[in-house]
Amino acid sequence: MKSSLLFLCVLALILSACAGATDQSALQTAAAGTLNAEVATAQAANQSDAALQTSEAENAALQATVNALATANAQIQAGGTATAAAQATLSAIPPQVVPPDGAICRSGPDAGFGKVADLAPGQPVLVYGRATNGEWWQVANPEQDGSTCWVFWEDDFDFLGDVFNLPLLAGPTLPTPTFAPTHAPGISARYVDNLTCSGTRYAIVRVLNLGPETYQSAIVKLSDVNGDEIRRSDGNNEFLPTSTTCPGGEGPILKPGGEAFVAVSLDGVASGATVSIRVTVCTETGYKGNCWSSAVTFIP
Repeated sequence: MKSSLLFLCVLALILSACAGATDQSALQTAAAGTLNAEVATAQAANQSDAALQTSEAENAALQATVNALATANAQIQAGGTATAAAQATLSAIPPQVVPPDGAICRSGPDAGFGKVADLAPGQPVLVYGRATNGEWWQVANPEQDGSTCWVFWEDDFDFLGDVFNLPLLAGPTLPTPTFAPTHAPGISARYVDNLTCSGTRYAIVRVLNLGPETYQSAIVKLSDVNGDEIRRSDGNNEFLPTSTTCPGGEGPILKPGGEAFVAVSLDGVASGATVSIRVTVCTETGYKGNCWSSAVTFIP
C-alpha cells in the first residue's frame, strides 16, 4: 500500500515537473518571438534612418552642385574665371540652356531662317556651340532626335555646365536674295494708225513705259522731214487708254511697265508726206520732274 502510495506521489511529482517544464518552454518561446519582433522593428527603424540620412546627403550634394553651377556661371558671365572647384563641377555636367519663357528654334543663326521647333519654358536642352556672331546657340532639336537648331540668346536664359567654353560655329548662311532685273527709265514710241474724231484726223502713237517711273504729263510734237514743227499736243494726263479713244478729257497716267496712247492732229499734212512725232513724258504734272523722249518717223 505504502509502495503504491509512494509510486503515486512520485508519479504526481513527475507530472507536475513536466507540466512546469512545458509552461516555461512556452514562455521562453513567446519571449523569444517578442524579442525578435523588437529587433526587426529596430532594424527597420535603423534602415529608415539610414535611408533618410542618405536622401538628405544626396539632396545636400545636389544643392551643392547647383550652388557651384550658379557661382561658376555668375563668375564667367561677369567676365571672370571660375574657381577650380566650380570649374570641375561645370565640366562634369553636359552644357545646357534653359529658356524660362520658352524660345523659337530656327534652322540657322538668323531671324531670317524658318522656325523648326519650339523650346518649352523652363525645359533644359543640350547646347553644342555658339554662333560666331555670339548671339545664337546651336542646341538639340527637342522635336526631332538627332537634329539641331538655333536659338537666339536672351538675357534671361539660364545655363548649366561649361557652355562658355563650347566651340564657335559658323552655321548656315542665308541665301543671297535675288531681285527681278530693273530697267533704266525711258519710253518707246510706235506709230499705230490714223483716227478721225469729229472730222479731225489724228495720228495715234503707242507709248510703252520701259522703266520704274510713273509719268503724268506728256508733250506730242509733230514735225516734217526737215525737223520743222507742224503742231503739238500737250497736257497733264495726256495719255489715252486705247488706240481708238479720241483725244479730250482727262486720261490715265502711264504706270511702270505699262502702255498708253497719245494723239496729235494731222491737219495740214499732205497725203504721202513723211513726218515724225517726238513724244516727251514727265513724272510730274506741268512737264516737270524726270522727263524722257522717244521719236518715230512714218507716213500717215
